[in-house]
Amino acid sequence: MLLVGVDIIEFSQIEKPLVKYGQRFKKLVYTEREISVCEKCTNSVSAYAERFALKEASMKAFGTGAANGIYWSQIEYLGNNQKTLNFTGKSKSFIEENKITNVSFSISSSNSFSVAVVVLS
Repeated sequence: MLLVGVDIIEFSQIEKPLVKYGQRFKKLVYTEREISVCEKCTNSVSAYAERFALKEASMKAFGTGAANGIYWSQIEYLGNNQKTLNFTGKSKSFIEENKITNVSFSISSSNSFSVAVVVLS
């Protein structure tokens, strides 16, 4: 089985809730470790956007979107050349139940957009 998800997000789509809701938004979407990594980045909005795009692309690959008990914070990317996504909760259960043994992804950013592709097999 090959599952693919793609997402693109404009930085302003992340910047608005970061400014309006602050920690409340961050804790809803990101893990504590992701927040720590993003806050150390020169362009934290870009770092948050990259992770959001990866989370959305993952959920699209699952075929669930943000539903069925799978939440953004259950998908973690720490970056720093780490080519690993960490799954917890229902997202981890999905991986195990569907016997997914390979998770590949790519992210790219411009001055105002981040795009992510996730392939599960």
